[in-house]
Amino acid sequence: MMEARGVVAGRGPGTAARAPLHFQLAPGRISLLLGPNGSGKSSLLLALAGLLPLQQGTLWLDGRRIDGLPPERRRALGLALVPEGPAVLPGLTVQDNLRAGGSGLRRAALQAAVERMLQRFPELRPCLGQAAGTLSGGQCKLLALAQALVGGPRYLLLDEPMLALAPPVVQRLRGLLPLLREEGIGLLLAEPPPAPALRALADDLLPLPPAGGR
Repeated sequence: MMEARGVVAGRGPGTAARAPLHFQLAPGRISLLLGPNGSGKSSLLLALAGLLPLQQGTLWLDGRRIDGLPPERRRALGLALVPEGPAVLPGLTVQDNLRAGGSGLRRAALQAAVERMLQRFPELRPCLGQAAGTLSGGQCKLLALAQALVGGPRYLLLDEPMLALAPPVVQRLRGLLPLLREEGIGLLLAEPPPAPALRALADDLLPLPPAGGR
């Protein structure tokens, strides 16, 4: 279980003026973090992943305190992030992006993990030798998700995963999330309200009040 105890995150002094947040994310559940722009959703996910420091509170993963660990150690322990916006390495090929997501795996395990992602995201197979920066927005989102999944995370953080995507890609992702839940992955999705497409999937709702900074 991932447990946040009294956490506050922000991108500078005075940017996280809100009450500390307490929540748990269990394997095989979808939690929906709801808050308007400026409520600190993105900052919180970045802090959980280790890309921003927590201003307050502690973070625990399967009984181990991890808020002092760097991002790569958190990934190795099973916590992955798909941030909002560009989340791939544009100068690398699709294949190399997938390999980068499993950089901590041994060669045989990495090859098997990449093949599993290509079976899960067949749209990416024809693009393996293509630079990620030349993909469409929908293809980039699928690649970012595949890249995060290559390492076999137990907890996955997704920042506005449906933002600015064409309806077919939104439906593709919406159908994928329950499958990931069935595989035992704990999913924390940050979205602005009302997020009707995701509310129906969520096991838990975590509302955030407005605050300075994002």
